[in-house]
Amino acid sequence: AALWGEDGKGVLVQAGREETVHLSAHRFTPHDLNRCRHAVELKEREEVTVTVDHKHMPCGGNNSWSRAHMPKYLIPPGSYTYSLSLSPLSSPAAAHRPPRWYA
Repeated sequence: AALWGEDGKGVLVQAGREETVHLSAHRFTPHDLNRCRHAVELKEREEVTVTVDHKHMPCGGNNSWSRAHMPKYLIPPGSYTYSLSLSPLSSPAAAHRPPRWYA
């Protein structure tokens, strides 16, 4: 994913070769999102909060009244690692260059 500032500069966020990550960018902090009860209560901040998550597990169940999940969607307890590469970008064209992988 490429993120850009108003000054035209950006950063390219890349996961490792065999990995998938979940990235989001908002003008709200996680605290802002947890504190409000309705979307209209959110006030945009000047800064952008970026979150990167390695794995996600469902929060709802297979039906509307339970928290049961199919085993294939569960993330078992354990130690997990992942890698990210952050690269500065000076122009939108730079975001389309081939990825550079680091060992």
